[in-house]
Amino acid sequence: MDQTATERRQRARAALGRQDFAAARAELEPLVAAEPGNPDGHALLGSVRAALGDHAGAANAYATALRLRPGHGPTAHLLGASLLRLNAVDQALAVLSPAAAAAPDDAALQATLAVALVRSDRCAEAVAAAERATRRDPKLVSGWVNLGTARRLQGDNAGALAAAEEALRQAPDLAEAHVNRALALLALGRFEEGWTENEWYWRQPHTPPRALPQPWWDGRPVDGRIVVWGDQGVGDQIWAAAFLPGLLRAGHRLVLECVPRLATLFRRSFPDLEVVPAMRDPDPRLKAADIVAQTPLSRLAAIAWWTEGTARLPEVRLKPDAGLVQQMQARYRELARGRRIVGISWRSRKPDGQVLEVPLTRWDGLLRDRDLFVVDLQYGDTRRERDMVQHWFGAAPHRDAAVDALGDLDTFAAQVAAMDVVATVVNATVATALAVGTPAVVAVRRFQPDWRYPPDVAESPWLPGLRLVRQSDEEQWDDVLREMARAVADRPA
Repeated sequence: MDQTATERRQRARAALGRQDFAAARAELEPLVAAEPGNPDGHALLGSVRAALGDHAGAANAYATALRLRPGHGPTAHLLGASLLRLNAVDQALAVLSPAAAAAPDDAALQATLAVALVRSDRCAEAVAAAERATRRDPKLVSGWVNLGTARRLQGDNAGALAAAEEALRQAPDLAEAHVNRALALLALGRFEEGWTENEWYWRQPHTPPRALPQPWWDGRPVDGRIVVWGDQGVGDQIWAAAFLPGLLRAGHRLVLECVPRLATLFRRSFPDLEVVPAMRDPDPRLKAADIVAQTPLSRLAAIAWWTEGTARLPEVRLKPDAGLVQQMQARYRELARGRRIVGISWRSRKPDGQVLEVPLTRWDGLLRDRDLFVVDLQYGDTRRERDMVQHWFGAAPHRDAAVDALGDLDTFAAQVAAMDVVATVVNATVATALAVGTPAVVAVRRFQPDWRYPPDVAESPWLPGLRLVRQSDEEQWDDVLREMARAVADRPA
């Protein structure tokens, strides 16, 4: 063996022993390059890269190791986990599924497969995989956590609660299990326990609190200002903003940090509220001496419960630019020529790679209705989809080039306010329609994974005035879209 290679191996082992992964990588990369046919070297390099947060590099190393040693379950597991961290869910499933089928007794592999299946919206299969994991190894905490998540997404909140509590019996301080328990409790209407448990949300590694010095606010009066910082998605921030006016009327002095594309809309809607656009690092204003407490925006529903017993969303409206709303209404009415103006949105994409989509090609009942003028409210580039339905149906939704929902939410709010009615899947369009007072019909999954959409109801106290049309069969949307077409056309069934 080459003396240099031997020395590198010794230094790499020493670095790994003291968990100096950067030094280990510096030694391993030349070794792996010199021995490209050694799968163990590539796999070890993958683990070092993963420890350093280089998940793309880790996936490349694991993929090379798996090519050199096809069918090796542990390597497939590591590759699949890295791909999930990169939100490459389909690729992860392509690796994990055959490996898990070949090793049904590998509890950890089954638990990771469950994660990939959840993120592919294959929740029944995810439940089965997580149950295999927990049967094989009842002490595998990740198996119970993933089982709780999968059951909740299948609408089995009681089962999700039981799985979360089993995880917590084994790992009492595991934040993810506490959050699973909180979401199940909230979905079951057990708000007192649910909101308390939900305080663990900001202890999760992937949802840390804002780096601010103030203590968390409990809803009681304080001698100073309270910073409320926006968290979660844009739709969640719009939804939770409905609690702000009540706090301002109660005399609380608030400073709101929100994503920049919401700042104009919030300033106009809440003139007594100081609004600070969010930056990567908190604005110095948020650490000033007059600010004595802090809270996430999404936590205001919990504060309303603790202080007022509130178990519904206040019916408070945001105020889009009135002049812009009038201009848009006039423009759309001219194009509509007496037809009802219907805005539609058909896709939701989450940061973890999950996508909910009812393809535009399925909305033909609305698109072909000659009494409706349909407007595209979907964020992102929809040209290909619009071209497709134009070719298929001879009709496509109108796309307003003046609106960029991803970049300018003030203009988007004005566009939604200019609609006669909105038809949408569950995404930020729901919260926007609710906030500006536009009637909306919402396509809801049979098991909608959100406590604000209680099962078996057409209206929710957390979404006052919106009509929910729920799947009867989670495999198809045809009945939902037929009902939505009747509802937006304002015709009886």
